[in-house]
Amino acid sequence: YAFASLETGVEIDSVLAAADIEFVVDPGPRAVVDTLLIEGNRRVGDRVVRRELPIQEGDLFSDEKLTRGQRALFGLNLFQVAQTEVPEQPRDSTVTVRIMLREARLRYVTAETGYAAQTGVTMEGQWSHRNILGGARTLTALGEIDSGLLAGSRFHAESRRLFRTSTALAQPYFLVSRLGAVFEPFVQFERDPLLLNTSLPFSINRREFGLNSTLIYELSPFRAISFRYGFSRATQFAARRVTAIRDAYNKSVYTLSGTLGRTDNALNPVSGVLLRPFVEHAGLLEQTLGLGASGLEYFKAGLDVSAYIPLNASVRLGVRLGAGRLWPLGQSRSSAAADGTGLRDPLFAVPLEDRYDPVLFYAGGASDVRGWNAGLLGPKVNRTDFVRDATGAVVHDTSGPRTTSEVFEPVGGKSRLLGSVEVRLPLPGLGRAFHAATFVDAGRISARYDASATCPNSLQGQGGSPQAAGMQCGISDTGSLGLDRFRFGAGAGIRYETPIGYARLDLGFKLNPDDLDVQSPRNAFLASRGLQEPDRRAARRLGIHISLGQAF
Repeated sequence: YAFASLETGVEIDSVLAAADIEFVVDPGPRAVVDTLLIEGNRRVGDRVVRRELPIQEGDLFSDEKLTRGQRALFGLNLFQVAQTEVPEQPRDSTVTVRIMLREARLRYVTAETGYAAQTGVTMEGQWSHRNILGGARTLTALGEIDSGLLAGSRFHAESRRLFRTSTALAQPYFLVSRLGAVFEPFVQFERDPLLLNTSLPFSINRREFGLNSTLIYELSPFRAISFRYGFSRATQFAARRVTAIRDAYNKSVYTLSGTLGRTDNALNPVSGVLLRPFVEHAGLLEQTLGLGASGLEYFKAGLDVSAYIPLNASVRLGVRLGAGRLWPLGQSRSSAAADGTGLRDPLFAVPLEDRYDPVLFYAGGASDVRGWNAGLLGPKVNRTDFVRDATGAVVHDTSGPRTTSEVFEPVGGKSRLLGSVEVRLPLPGLGRAFHAATFVDAGRISARYDASATCPNSLQGQGGSPQAAGMQCGISDTGSLGLDRFRFGAGAGIRYETPIGYARLDLGFKLNPDDLDVQSPRNAFLASRGLQEPDRRAARRLGIHISLGQAF
């Protein structure tokens, strides 16, 4: 009803201290859109504007469709102002609708910086053109640096470094109005903390270049289904004790994922349910076209479900369940580990162990089981080693043998199961923006320690050349999840509500840690060699996390 009007009338009885309020609604005639007036667009054509509107001339007027069209125009990132109105006109069976626009600058540059415990100081800069070649296409040149500066801890994996540059072309209205496409060639150099250090500049141990292409179908604001295909060439470098390894391989990965469900607020939901499913397949293109074996062949699937329940006007309950499973395929499943390593699964043998480090499931962290640092719930490999002089002898000082690295490497697993329950409530006296939270988390990774494995320092490869044993020797993973090996954490935190989400401080406590969880890497290393007594400390049961956004 384009011409609906509302009038109010009030009658006050001062003797009875009462008022009668009357609302008079006049819907007017139902109307068909006769004319769409588009004003204020100078560089963006009418055709681009019209294709984003779900209502055209000849359609029955719909205020809801106009609102959706306004939201879609803002989503193009082309306009500072996008308003719709029905100008004054005769009330009859036709209606003229005005679209008023103010264009944003076509080109812009942004820069930002931040900090994270595992990546240190981060920097990002980008240049964008909002309407390259017309059609509301966006071209973006992006540079990213995770410096590793001020990062790292003696009690979790080493800091990550990343140097990445990419160029992304985003095409809205790809065949249909709600479907968009993004094409992104990229080059990156990385120091992956799950790989060994190298002598290359900045300890770079992985190089990768390729192309990512993504289709995104918008179901509603903040709810979408995406299909992504990425093809790249990766090269990993590592110095494993007696030899340097250079492993080059192709990656061909398809991913279908989505964010589904409904909540009352996109950033700080109080009620509703969110589902985040995904399925991923690697190596499919090579298999289909007979192009030979891919460096990665697997099928992976997972689902994360979050529910938000208001218990009363100020107390909220959040519940999260997450599960995932990885199935290696083809060469990744059938490759046999070298004899004598004690490795019962090819994924724990070089080079597959390195290739699959970014693919496996991990648990622990600020949005996970919060008693543990990121990825460190479950089996860990001790990266600590002795400092040796030129003759190979161990160097000692006043504290005993000198050691290097002194960090744990998370192993990850083929399967993961997680659960969290969190109660959020107000903090009296600190204002409406502050909240408190208490939580209980649980998680399980399928990998486990294998006491029957034998792990030599090195073994003889083909032709008698020495090769290093797998770094994760002594670990097995069938993919099964035993309920008896779940790890539990509990804790409390403080939330501060900002326009972009919660700023969070959480203190988690490990309820049933394993032996390595309460030892430092150095102590665990020396104790395993009989050089020290195990030093298990209750303080290492604590995990402190500072982060931005909902825990789940």
